Amino acid sequence: MQRVNTMKDLVVIDIETMGINTDTNQIIGISSVLLQSQKVTGLKYETWCNVPNEFGKEALQIIGKKLGFFEDQPSLSDAISNLGDFINSRRVVALNPTFCSALLYKAGLSTEIKIEDALKVVRKNLEGFAPYDYEDFLWCDWLEGPLQRIQPCCHYLKDDFDTMLIGKFLEISFNQNLRGQLESADWYDD
Repeated sequence: MQRVNTMKDLVVIDIETMGINTDTNQIIGISSVLLQSQKVTGLKYETWCNVPNEFGKEALQIIGKKLGFFEDQPSLSDAISNLGDFINSRRVVALNPTFCSALLYKAGLSTEIKIEDALKVVRKNLEGFAPYDYEDFLWCDWLEGPLQRIQPCCHYLKDDFDTMLIGKFLEISFNQNLRGQLESADWYDD
């Protein structure tokens, strides 16, 4: 496979897990979306994984799946291998890079693939535009505030994975549309 190495290419990653403890839980779903030249391409790698260990009814209810759904899914090792091929030496970002890295590396993703914070990229793109460039302006602040009124992000708020939403969010932050939409939005018409 030919390797690419352009800094304008970005892969957004999100995972679904059996829980939040990185030592005892494992990945049950992976999603990734490709941005080329700072635009969402529509190319994505998304899969659920065969889960060898049973997990609780609460976790199944949260993700809206039944245990039988996972029986026909690819193994986690195959999913990780396919994810590595999809990444193909590109820059990788996630909303929770520490959590994603811990579980993806534990599952076999190469530790040479560094996962960066997607919000740091957005903050850099909005540098000097307070409060959106502040370290304490978090993803939940975007979801509960500005993203609900910004196009096209608001259309992606109901996805199983956050990758397309994050991808569109990154795209508009790269081309200055995010700054323009934040400047022109009427925030007080609730």
